[in-house]
Amino acid sequence: MERVKPLRLLLVDDEEPARLRLRRMLEKHPDLVEVVGEAHDGKSGLSQFRELQPDVVFLDVQMPPPNGLEVAAELADEAEPPWVIFLTAFADHAVKAFELKALDYLVKPVSAERLQSTLQRLREQRNDGDEWREAVSESLQKAMPSAPTLERVALLDPVTENRLIVPIEKIDLFLSREERCYARTGGQEYLLQNTMSRLESCLSPALFFRAHRCFLVNVNRILQVIPWFNGAYNIKMLDGTEVPLTRRKVAAFKEKVEFL
Repeated sequence: MERVKPLRLLLVDDEEPARLRLRRMLEKHPDLVEVVGEAHDGKSGLSQFRELQPDVVFLDVQMPPPNGLEVAAELADEAEPPWVIFLTAFADHAVKAFELKALDYLVKPVSAERLQSTLQRLREQRNDGDEWREAVSESLQKAMPSAPTLERVALLDPVTENRLIVPIEKIDLFLSREERCYARTGGQEYLLQNTMSRLESCLSPALFFRAHRCFLVNVNRILQVIPWFNGAYNIKMLDGTEVPLTRRKVAAFKEKVEFL
């Protein structure tokens, strides 16, 4: 049987002694993880992530801006988001906020027993393909703070540079492509200075649904739901655009749009 490659791991913490100690602990588990890089702040952490493309990021929460949650929000919109394990010095109310599905947290100083538990969780949840990536992206999105609900957006016409004011219910969908975000309405796409996670945090969940990590669809602008492979579906919008509905999203979609 072919040996499974260890998960590639990036450490992001502004405290060098804490990074060194955790690295030494992680290096005792070469069968599961390989530390491929370290970063001392959120900005360099994002830069190293994009250069190294690790599978896992150990991410300190309390850092100078961008802090851990802000970095996690950026990672959620990457084409292949990593597993994020939060590091925190607080063991009380702060920890509760990080108990998110498919994520974990470690309280500093990290004990060998607690790290072992985290690595076991990674081992159990490791999977291949889009289902893994969807789970990670979905989990990181839950770390986003809530924001006021959008009622309208000002879309930039790239030719005239005029702004088109559009009620949010008129937007067919938002999509991510090549690390850029777009709004689609009236058969046209408009570039946005935003990320999918930030958009999702300020859209009405009654109106918009994250069908895939790259697509937020207006449920009132759906025309058809077409069965696809392995329990997945394709969503056909009123303007003819087709959007994948991944298997792990099907149950939540059926709760929102009742299947009779």
